[in-house]
Amino acid sequence: VKGKLVKREKFEFNGKTTLRFTPIKKEFYEGGSLEIEAISNKELKIPYSAIMVVYETTNSLSMVHSYSRLYSSYEIEEGRTIADGHEGCWTIKSNKKIKNFAVAHNGNQYIDSQKAKLTIKNFLNQKIEKTFLIEKLNPFETYVIKPNQIIKSLDSFLKGKDGSACIDFRLKNSFTRLLIGWEDITNEDLQVTHSRAEEHTSELQSPM
Repeated sequence: VKGKLVKREKFEFNGKTTLRFTPIKKEFYEGGSLEIEAISNKELKIPYSAIMVVYETTNSLSMVHSYSRLYSSYEIEEGRTIADGHEGCWTIKSNKKIKNFAVAHNGNQYIDSQKAKLTIKNFLNQKIEKTFLIEKLNPFETYVIKPNQIIKSLDSFLKGKDGSACIDFRLKNSFTRLLIGWEDITNEDLQVTHSRAEEHTSELQSPM
């Protein structure tokens, strides 16, 4: 969660077209992330090697491809990075038995504390905004965003129907796409997808 290296492994394809890796559960009891680097001496014919990730619980099976990545050194040097995130395509469930959440992964450098902004619209197209503090993030740190904790009046604002959300924030040397998830309060059902970059409608506030 805090970016601490837990384990590093090396895998060889050796003629295989796919590989499967299952993290040891005890290593991720508080959450965390996997960084996978693919190295080849042959042309892969694809922009990057997307990884399919499966989340399995007692009552569910959900899958999403790798949604974020670290920028390479030459991309950073040439300024071809997106560090200011304005991520949307996030459905907010109006159901007290479902926990809405999103996960961001910082890059390979520290980033100072910042004011982020969460914007949610209900089915009437009414909008509510809340600025909140994200503390300093360590390199490779995982940050979980929970709308119901940020906006205390969210249930009444949604008026019993699903809404939509987007969030403005910053990362350091990491693509700003988020993991979006919905988890049953029993922790027995989990569904995931990823966010989508939205057009900027306002400027982010300066880091604190």
